[in-house]
Amino acid sequence: MSSIRSMLLLVCASTASAQAETIQLGMSVPLTGNASGIGQSYKNGVELAINQLNKEGGVQGAKVQLLVKDDQYEPELTVRNTRQFIIENNVLALFAYVGTPTSSAILPLLQHYQIPYITPFTGASLLRQPEHNFIYHLRAGYDEETQSQVDYLLTKPDTKVGLLLQADEFGASVEQGYLKALQLKGISPVVTARFQRNSTEIEAGVSELIKAGVEVVFIVGTYKPLAEAINFGRNKGYQPQYATVSFAG
Repeated sequence: MSSIRSMLLLVCASTASAQAETIQLGMSVPLTGNASGIGQSYKNGVELAINQLNKEGGVQGAKVQLLVKDDQYEPELTVRNTRQFIIENNVLALFAYVGTPTSSAILPLLQHYQIPYITPFTGASLLRQPEHNFIYHLRAGYDEETQSQVDYLLTKPDTKVGLLLQADEFGASVEQGYLKALQLKGISPVVTARFQRNSTEIEAGVSELIKAGVEVVFIVGTYKPLAEAINFGRNKGYQPQYATVSFAG
């Protein structure tokens, strides 16, 4: 909560809305669909923090009001919601969005309007470029997470490694982190399989991993397809080591 307050103070201090009685923030998250658990949990936590912040006097005396819209973890819906927040609601900032493909889709809007984008739930490196000074991060990046996992899990250069990736910007962003970390150890994936976002059709990808005898699987996606992948493999007698970044929870 102290981090949220600090970020809001920083944003308010640099805008004409610093003396407003109410600070409006826009939050687009998956409240329905395969990623709804992530969106609902993040929304609940954010609302608890903001309610407590308002009880303690808000930000420079201004109460914080959170506007929430469902995007089902689909980029086109995120773009629509974001346009409404900026143009119709005139929010001070976009706050606590969920996902790499959704954040990537609204990046042109962020760049055009130079509106603050606070604590997005993503570690994508494309959002961590020096020129994106309107984005305020709270969490580690995927490059740091993937490097830590590879360093911890892979002690033998002959380990068979495979990737099972969501086929979009999220999967591509984390894939680059894994590949860079693996390259430092002289290891290349023997299999790279992909599946569609918001889909649990992972049987073909897991079958590729099984066929190749992969011992360590780095999986990238939301929790439902990843759980399906692990269960499908287990039903086939396949139990490698699995690792994933923190987005999957």
